[in-house]
Amino acid sequence: MPFTRRSFFEMTGMLTRLTTAVLCLGAALTVSLAAPIHRAKNELIERFVRTVPGIAVGHLVRTEIPAVPCPAGGQAGREAPPRLPISIRLSLPPGLGRTIAYYQSPWGNGLLGPKGWTCIESGGSSNSTFYIAPPGTTFQSLDTYRGPIVVRQTLYGGTSGRFDVARVSARVFALVNDFVDRVEAERREEGESVSEPKDPWPSDTLHYLSPSALAFRTEPNTEGLGTLNMPQSGLPVSGIAFLSGDTDAPDLTVLAVRLPPAEMPLYSAIAIYALGQ
Repeated sequence: MPFTRRSFFEMTGMLTRLTTAVLCLGAALTVSLAAPIHRAKNELIERFVRTVPGIAVGHLVRTEIPAVPCPAGGQAGREAPPRLPISIRLSLPPGLGRTIAYYQSPWGNGLLGPKGWTCIESGGSSNSTFYIAPPGTTFQSLDTYRGPIVVRQTLYGGTSGRFDVARVSARVFALVNDFVDRVEAERREEGESVSEPKDPWPSDTLHYLSPSALAFRTEPNTEGLGTLNMPQSGLPVSGIAFLSGDTDAPDLTVLAVRLPPAEMPLYSAIAIYALGQ
């Protein structure tokens, strides 16, 4: 068939449509690789409550508790505590109003902990960590501190924090395996030997609330999710871990609560509040 001017324009139109289709497919693939991590907070709270004997979502009551301002410290230096109201009202399991308090740093992050404790938030470009500990605790010596404490750390997957996000996620969050593989490939390119474990810590008990969230318990004197930010001790550690952001560069938050048996009823309230943020 002779190549006419009309056939030339028909072929050009076909190529244009094919190029457009390929670009659209590429865009769709990009979106799927960086899919948002779905966190239905109310559903997570309901599933978490089912793991705690003796309470139900319907039993949560509006409770007024003290608000405690906390200092913060980071790359820009130490920041003064924020100005807060004397108290705030939250939905909590009944009977905790006299033993729990709300702590907040000048960075706007809040966390629940035992009433009368002290607090600080520290961080930088790769992470932020909020500590609540008994009065007199020296936060500079937490690497060797083995007493009661509440710690919430968020690692940012879009920064150098991605290496720690990948190390933990490789063991407990298959949802972001592609992200883990990319980070491990990056480490190999930099000459590192990568042989990270891919199974959960043997002594940990895990309850999955969703593909991107779980509740855990780390037994006394053992390594696990509960000892990522603190040394092992004679007390068990209960907590939650969840991903946020998107699967391409997820952030990881781990809440670890190490309390003596008499104060462990506070754990459910601390975790419920953290899941709702």
